[in-house]
Amino acid sequence: MARCIVLGTSKFTASLIYGIIDSLNEVSCVISMPDTSKPNNPYDLKKICNKFGIKYYEFEDINSAEAINLIKKINPNFIVSSWPKIIKNEILNLAYVIGTHPTNLPKDRGRHPLHWNIIRGIKKSKLSFFKMDKNVDSGNLLLQLKYAISKYDDINSLNHKIEKLAKTGINKLLSRNKMKEIAQSGNTNYLRARNIHDCLIDPRMEYKTIDRIVRSFTSPYPCAKLIVENQILNIKKCCLIEKGDKLGYGKILKESTNFIIFQCSDSVIKLSLESGSKYSYMGGGWIQTPSFYIQKYSIKL
Repeated sequence: MARCIVLGTSKFTASLIYGIIDSLNEVSCVISMPDTSKPNNPYDLKKICNKFGIKYYEFEDINSAEAINLIKKINPNFIVSSWPKIIKNEILNLAYVIGTHPTNLPKDRGRHPLHWNIIRGIKKSKLSFFKMDKNVDSGNLLLQLKYAISKYDDINSLNHKIEKLAKTGINKLLSRNKMKEIAQSGNTNYLRARNIHDCLIDPRMEYKTIDRIVRSFTSPYPCAKLIVENQILNIKKCCLIEKGDKLGYGKILKESTNFIIFQCSDSVIKLSLESGSKYSYMGGGWIQTPSFYIQKYSIKL
């Protein structure tokens, strides 16, 4: 039975824990972050640890002397990581460290790959398991599992697909007698981190583009943003009403406190607001570009 330490903050991390348990190996401890440091859409891993009697720790910095001393004390065979920040060599040298990345490595290394997959209209990819090294997502491949991305998938349904693969994949890996490593080969690119400007809806965009932006960042993530006058609205859903441009982009057809229907560049669409986000119509009948309102009201995003 191998001793494993699991690193992470998300429901994906929880799936790795379940997969290790199913493989009849030991989860010696789980290391997460304090709530104030966790990225978007965190998951309470303490509940799983309490259920299975697993020790649970939190560190702001996984590379701290305190965290390193804990890992040395446990002396794991494997560290299974979905940690959202860089892990330094001192930890990588303490055990066999297995990393994951939801793309067909070496393609699309880097930040926010699932969000970018939806934005870019990628139709299929792979969840890659690899032996971590000092560089970003560059280690030798251990296993790759295929998944499809439909035009209806949002970030939540896509996360769910990846979580199921995480459980299956780590179970399969830890059930092997020996890890089989294959060096990454082929064209390599790196995805940059997303920012709020990538989530801004512009009425000059096509329906397809707006729909992808909304699906890629819907709640419980912070949502795509539509700026109307001095209001920044959180948009959770986009629906196509009618194809075609009959009115000119930005024309408002109907509105309420929780939705707005308007003409984008090629369609009439309905944008639904996140619960708790309310729209107050201020007159004018048109939605201008984000830059117009940002300049007019000196909006800081």
